[in-house]
Amino acid sequence: YRSQSCFTIDGRNTKDMDDGVYAEMLPNDIIRIYVHIADVSHYIKENSKIFERACQKTTSLYLNNSVFHMLHHIISNGICSLNENCDRLTKTIVMDIDGDGNIIDYDIQKTVINSKKKMAYEDVDEIIMNGKMVDGYESFEKTLYILYKAALRLEKHYVDENGKNDFANNELEISYNDDGSIREAHKRDESVSRKIVEYLMIAANETVANWFVSIDMPTVYRVHEIPNVSKINGVIEVLNREGYKLKHIKDIDNPKALQKVLHTISSYEEFPIISNMLVKAMPKAKYSTENVGHYALALMAYLHFTSPIRRLADLLVHQIIDLIYDDPEKITPEYLNALEENLKLHCEKASQMERQADMAERIAEQRQILKSLVIGEEYEATVTDLGKKIILRLAGIDIYFDAKKLANILGYDPKIKRYYDRYSDNYLKIGSKLLVKITNKDLASGNVDIKVLGMIDDYTKKKRK
Repeated sequence: YRSQSCFTIDGRNTKDMDDGVYAEMLPNDIIRIYVHIADVSHYIKENSKIFERACQKTTSLYLNNSVFHMLHHIISNGICSLNENCDRLTKTIVMDIDGDGNIIDYDIQKTVINSKKKMAYEDVDEIIMNGKMVDGYESFEKTLYILYKAALRLEKHYVDENGKNDFANNELEISYNDDGSIREAHKRDESVSRKIVEYLMIAANETVANWFVSIDMPTVYRVHEIPNVSKINGVIEVLNREGYKLKHIKDIDNPKALQKVLHTISSYEEFPIISNMLVKAMPKAKYSTENVGHYALALMAYLHFTSPIRRLADLLVHQIIDLIYDDPEKITPEYLNALEENLKLHCEKASQMERQADMAERIAEQRQILKSLVIGEEYEATVTDLGKKIILRLAGIDIYFDAKKLANILGYDPKIKRYYDRYSDNYLKIGSKLLVKITNKDLASGNVDIKVLGMIDDYTKKKRK
């Protein structure tokens, strides 16, 4: 596919590019999608020293403005990265998508590409969302719109038909100065470009997973188990005490049951908070050799194939594909048993390291945000949990505040055991906005001391002014 006008879509500063994409219209309103993934396993062989390093790290670590690569940066940013105008070895998933978003045919190929453009999310959004052409993108406009059309079809299929759970996006978009300090931090907006990449990658991952199921070959699945219905209904009970009118879930096995709850609350301003409460009540996704499906995505089979540069699980899947394509005589019953036992160990390690990496990235991000907060300054904070300890979300940081300290600031209704604003009679609830002042902070522990000044709404803003 050297002559194909495929391209990558990533962050503007991304240097380790796993995936390239292309699309074309076929007769009968069929869209043919090409998802090209870096063929890392061509270079990183089992039992090599570099593979041993990958097995220890299992993931690349993104701390603030730095990257600690799973593989050496000469590999990650060099020979395996799908850099612009460079020939690169890839594995390509070709998928034909009908008008309803069904993948009616597919092929898994070992290929060579030459990416014609390194695109940025912001530029693609400018073209599709705002209808403005960006310099250098003119010859790719038609393909971008075909890709967007394909993403909308896939979204309809996964969400409307399957019941994919769409939780709120609570990720922060952070830009940094040269010294590593935060220049700007805000909640990541809805993005057409990210939707294109998200749904194309989901489709590619699902397609490869279904192929492995069809040939009964051991592999590394990405699984998300069915939630505990009592835990989910426990969250619903808390929300109903807050004034929401949500029905308890009876058939939790069907992802559409939880999807219905999410749809009911999606229009509320506090949807991101409630969505996060439900996520915390669910089991975490993990890696496993046993295919139990992916509940949140509402898929019978799923795996990670599209990021072999930065994830061991994807690299292992690529290595197994190489085995099937290039060395099939090696596949004996004895070999398959040994392979599955080995993969189980990798799954356990990769799941553990993923949780540690997520925690490290979250702590590093919060430390940088904490550095930017000024003692004595006033900020807006949002209530994310009520109890003896009230949890407030301030600029992406969770702050725990003793509820008893509110007695001097807010009124208290002993009948319903609720605090309220004396100016407006509004009761404190999940999603309420509070005006707070930073009184102290400790970078080492990550602790923040605050003074609550009062609730924020249109009436109290005017009153204070």
